[in-house]
Amino acid sequence: MAKVSLDTAFFRNLAIAAIDSLKEYHTVFESQLKSIKDGGKVQIEENLGKLDLAGEEAFAEWSVAMDQHSAKYDMLFTNFFRYSFTVLVFLIFEDWLNRLCRTVKDIKQLDEPVPEPSRDIVNTYKKYLKRSGVHFEDKIWQNVLDFNQVRNCIVHASGSVARVNPRRQHNLRELARGGIGIEISNYQSKYKHVPLYLENDMLIIQPNYLDAVMSDIKSLLNTLCDAIPLYELDFSYITTKKPRRAITRKGQTP
Repeated sequence: MAKVSLDTAFFRNLAIAAIDSLKEYHTVFESQLKSIKDGGKVQIEENLGKLDLAGEEAFAEWSVAMDQHSAKYDMLFTNFFRYSFTVLVFLIFEDWLNRLCRTVKDIKQLDEPVPEPSRDIVNTYKKYLKRSGVHFEDKIWQNVLDFNQVRNCIVHASGSVARVNPRRQHNLRELARGGIGIEISNYQSKYKHVPLYLENDMLIIQPNYLDAVMSDIKSLLNTLCDAIPLYELDFSYITTKKPRRAITRKGQTP
């Protein structure tokens, strides 16, 4: 049996750990967004209390402050984070898919080089894996390919559905109708969230969609690893019952 690199041997462990860490990062930052939003409301109340206003004047000041608060936290901060996180998730997925192809090349001792990054790199890697003898059903890729369209709309059209070509517009609108955590501003928006920049036809991404995407990516990587096959190394059996005594530089116990 041919020797394989450490990256190949530990691929499944490292890939799954990366996706799990990404999910944890997402949870932490969504929580932080809520915390700073709540803190902003408290600060508004404290600042208004110092002004000693009453009646219509107090309400007018409160209304202006809350409009600014909503624009900042419900619109700008939230959408900026979720747009940038969408790009990050796909960037990491592309990287691990490239590593998977290199892992397959290493295991199977293939002559064909791993494709260089290109415009349609996910499908390119998918075809490479098939040519390499990794057997899978095409349907396991669908959710990730849909996510690629969401990512492309953000990267190439700043999230504006109206600025992508008609076929991709149709696909994005179909996704928005699916109730999976994607909406399009002023386009049958069930929850009527505030869109980025208050423009029409802007993608609105909810946390549950990003959570689902990361689960889909993890499931896809696990399925492909099963097909190779590439196993997860289990270190749970390693326990230390009694710590070894330290050895000094001279080889004597202290």
